[in-house]
Amino acid sequence: HTDYHVKGWACQLGDPTPVTVQLYAFGPPGTHGSVHIKDVRANLLSEGGIATVCRTHGRSYRFEIPVEYEDALKYAGQKMYVVGVSTRGTKNTVLARSGVYDVPHIPSTYVTGFMDGYFPDEVAVKGWACQTGFVAAISVELYVGAPKDAGGVFIRAMPANHPSEEAISAICKTQGRGYRYRFPISELELKLYQGQPIYVYGVSSQGTPDSKLANSGTQSFPRFYPIENFNIRGSASVNKLLNTMDVELQVSAK
Repeated sequence: HTDYHVKGWACQLGDPTPVTVQLYAFGPPGTHGSVHIKDVRANLLSEGGIATVCRTHGRSYRFEIPVEYEDALKYAGQKMYVVGVSTRGTKNTVLARSGVYDVPHIPSTYVTGFMDGYFPDEVAVKGWACQTGFVAAISVELYVGAPKDAGGVFIRAMPANHPSEEAISAICKTQGRGYRYRFPISELELKLYQGQPIYVYGVSSQGTPDSKLANSGTQSFPRFYPIENFNIRGSASVNKLLNTMDVELQVSAK
């Protein structure tokens, strides 16, 4: 489960080769208490303006470092630092705006899960959901057409308490084995909502935020009935909100 990312860009002046960036907590490397968390390559698509600053014609200088849930819990409230590693053996550089942002404080439990999709052979929407650290099943809600906060149509709610696999238990951080759900879909619902995207939400049992389950909105009900006979609602989509830190680096060649 990763909801937090550190984002920015980095380059070696005059060198199109992507640099490695390193994420630290507590302080930059070499300072007392500094903890190295993760390395990634700054090789994601970047804007032309960044290439100008980097003095190259490259377009792959952005990075996105995922901060895992366990690390967010461990280092909550600590300052974050990102270091660019030189490709030419020169001194590594701490990115601009490092130390400005803290690792976010997040709940020790959260809702997680996945929408596997609509299965025509079973005429059902299936997936899994849980409240991490709690064995008890949570409720899941089915919406169509759009996310629930953007005009989605509520269909029904049900518990996610069907038998589930050991791998799901590991993600849920429990020994429970009942986290799957199955929404049966009626013929009338298939007619009314044909072609509409499907969304499933997990409802928190502990007062933490409810969660739009991963893969929601990526699949739709099939379209095989005459459209003119039904009043089909419009659809919409939203991008998942990520907590991000935008930091910048210019690794100077000397």
